[in-house]
Amino acid sequence: METTEVVDEARLREAAGGLEELEIDLLELLVTDGRERLEALITAIAAGDAPAARREAHPLKGASSSVGANSLSTIARSAEEECVAGDLDAVQVDLLRAELERVNTYLQSRR
Repeated sequence: METTEVVDEARLREAAGGLEELEIDLLELLVTDGRERLEALITAIAAGDAPAARREAHPLKGASSSVGANSLSTIARSAEEECVAGDLDAVQVDLLRAELERVNTYLQSRR
């Protein structure tokens, strides 16, 4: 994963209307909300609750896509699909966490 772009800066700029401060705010929201959703996803998986797990993966997919965190969005999309299929063991929680932390590292470099 390290070779892929963490955030598509053109997409982030578009989402923020060209306002650099808003770019930072959007990334902070993604990281904060993403961490909470990831923990809720892990809890739902542990409980065997595929619908609840899907409810956590879906907004993570959308939010990351909207700010150009495309790798995170792709991983979250796969997680959502696995939840829909009821294959909770296939959800790559560690990969989601690692990519979310890559976005956080990117965010820190922008501050």
